[in-house]
Amino acid sequence: VTTQKMFTFIGFILFVGATCNAAAAAVNPGAHCATQQLGARLWVDAEGHLTLIDCHHNATTLGDMLGLLDQHQEFDQWANGTIQEMNTTIQQQAAEIRQQAAEIQGLRGMLCSTGMVQRKPIINITTYFAYDWEAFSIDGTTFLAVANHYNVTRGSGDADSVIFRWNGVAFVDVQHIPTHGAHDWEAFEMAGHTYLAVANHYGGGSFNTFSVIYEWSGAAFEAVQYISTHGGVHWEWMNIDGHNMMLAIANQFDGSSADINSVIYRWN
Repeated sequence: VTTQKMFTFIGFILFVGATCNAAAAAVNPGAHCATQQLGARLWVDAEGHLTLIDCHHNATTLGDMLGLLDQHQEFDQWANGTIQEMNTTIQQQAAEIRQQAAEIQGLRGMLCSTGMVQRKPIINITTYFAYDWEAFSIDGTTFLAVANHYNVTRGSGDADSVIFRWNGVAFVDVQHIPTHGAHDWEAFEMAGHTYLAVANHYGGGSFNTFSVIYEWSGAAFEAVQYISTHGGVHWEWMNIDGHNMMLAIANQFDGSSADINSVIYRWN
């Protein structure tokens, strides 16, 4: 009779709480029923007494549980109000930023349309079907090399490519180098020396030509090695572990086929 009384009472609490573990109560009615609320458990003992056990298993009364519920509701109200205030502030700031951006854009358009601001090139440099620029420095001085691919006046790919040096005000040409359909310059350093490699694409009526490696002598770049290439389009310098110095050439066409090998060279 006692077991039946406990089971009936616990079943009523299960129905009201809607989250109690009925299976646990059925297996061990005297051991109680638990419901997860606010990180705590509600227990019912064999005599029908309600006890709240929190996450640390400290027993509190049902009155304490109701107090926790009130605090939880108050916190929810405070948190929701704070979040709404933050959302409102963020929306206001976003609107102000959009307004400022629109004003800046309008001012820029006005200055450009009235001629107060003009887009002008810093330096104009004459080139011939230029394919590539390469920037590098030697002893703190900045240089630029342009790969001129085709000379319209000559009607040929035999066009001088040019090395420019920055003089503090502008880039001035310091050396003209004969190239043949130049596609690419690659600057690199080895053992304190500066080198430039040019990828010649087409010369002497053939894609099978020579690309050239130049070394800075202190006054100019001088040719130090000629490498046979086939429609060369690109050089790439690699320094592996500080010991293996490598230079790769991308060959594109040999006059009859693009199915050709590109080559990697190692400095000996």
